Amino acid sequence: MENDKVHLRHIMLYEYRKGVSVRTAQKNIAEVYLDNAPAFKTVQKWFARFRKGDLSLEDKPRAGRPSDINDSGNDLNTVWRVIVHLMGKEILEFTNNVPINAVRQLFEWPGANPTFSAPALSPERDTTEVTVRFVCRNKFMETHGFGTNKSNAKKAAAKAALQYLRKNR
Repeated sequence: MENDKVHLRHIMLYEYRKGVSVRTAQKNIAEVYLDNAPAFKTVQKWFARFRKGDLSLEDKPRAGRPSDINDSGNDLNTVWRVIVHLMGKEILEFTNNVPINAVRQLFEWPGANPTFSAPALSPERDTTEVTVRFVCRNKFMETHGFGTNKSNAKKAAAKAALQYLRKNR
């Protein structure tokens, strides 16, 4: 795979040195390599690099790119120490404040006793609608949720109910 990339980059460099346009180069490469040919944007990126005088055909190191060398020696403890060092605060924050799904929060709200309707397609909105009926201050209340599917609509209805419950404690 990596050899194929470098090979195609050699061809892009050849096309660049011939003096053809990016579009012509991409077309020429696509005629031979068909589906394996680089996209127009890729050829454009490499031509811009060549214009700057950078004729290297290797990828530049960048943030987020996996390193070529595994410094851990496949030792899980070493990997964990590095992760905790880099993300310790975030891990601690997440474990102390685990996000809870809105539907679950609503079911856990004391006295709310929610019941959800079956999902209904709303043709005028091109969405799915779910209604939740719940108890707030000894009265039955209803909120509606809309979403691209049943799950999203149910979560939206639960969020609306929770918002109402928090406001009217």
